[in-house]
Amino acid sequence: SNSSFVGGSGNKLTDRVCGTAIGGCTSNEAKQFVYNSTIGGGNSNYMFNNVLASSIGGGDDNDMMNTIHYSTLQGGSDNNMTNSVYYSIIAGGGSNAIYDSAVSFIGGASGSFVSGSSFGFILTSDGSEVRNSNFGGILGGLANFLFDSGQSFIAGGTGHQIDTSSTYSSIVGGRFGEIHDSDWSSVVGTNAGYISGGSHNGIFSTQGVSITGSSLSNIVGGRYAKIYDSSKSSVFGGERNSIYDSTISSIVGGSGNTINYALYSGIFAGKNNQINVDNSVAYGWGVLIGGDNNYVDGMSNYFAVIGGGNNIINDSNAAILVSESSQISGSLDYSSF
Repeated sequence: SNSSFVGGSGNKLTDRVCGTAIGGCTSNEAKQFVYNSTIGGGNSNYMFNNVLASSIGGGDDNDMMNTIHYSTLQGGSDNNMTNSVYYSIIAGGGSNAIYDSAVSFIGGASGSFVSGSSFGFILTSDGSEVRNSNFGGILGGLANFLFDSGQSFIAGGTGHQIDTSSTYSSIVGGRFGEIHDSDWSSVVGTNAGYISGGSHNGIFSTQGVSITGSSLSNIVGGRYAKIYDSSKSSVFGGERNSIYDSTISSIVGGSGNTINYALYSGIFAGKNNQINVDNSVAYGWGVLIGGDNNYVDGMSNYFAVIGGGNNIINDSNAAILVSESSQISGSLDYSSF
């Protein structure tokens, strides 16, 4: 009752529809418990089953079904709201959907979805999805996904994914960035940057890198770097540099350099240099600077290798300076070459 048609043809109001209007065009329908709602033109738009104070503002083949309250579908085509949607909007675009969400928004997108979220949004992004992520959203880009990660954000780029309770995390620009189960973490301007586990990690302006099981660690620039099970450690620039099971350690530049099990240690430039100290106690406190194929292992502390190549420090507190194929082993009295 108290419902009306304004122009158009083949439009229908059936089965407990009250205070509802259909205006213009053809084959629009409001059916079964639709109250105080409007279909304002367009073609083949549909409201069904417990729709309250909502509107479809033109467009074609748009649907509101199964408990939609105080929501708007404005234009576009093949857009859909279904299964408990409140105070939400889809504006334009095509083949977008909001399911089981509140105060959520999709605008200017195509083939994008928001589900199980409050205050979720997607703006001008095609083929993207926000799922079970309150206060999370996607802005721009293509085929980006935010799952089970509240208060997180993806902006631009292609093929990004944040999931598994990665709260307060973000991916900005680049391609194929991933954050899994890592809070307060970011991937920015990167091609294939991967973060898994831990928290407060960052990857910036690089390619093909990963941070796994670490916290407060960063990779900046360069490519193909790894940080694994480490804390407060960083790789800056270079190529194929790696840090494993270390604390407050860094690699800057160079290629193929590795730090294992170290504390307060660093490798600066050079090639294929390695710190691989004993992991039974906190060893480290040393540096390798330049050179190539220099190696420190065992129970070494307060060591330094500067330049040269193929030098070895084993179980020693020692320094080797600009030397070739030198070795210090088993010396804890601060020896040097």
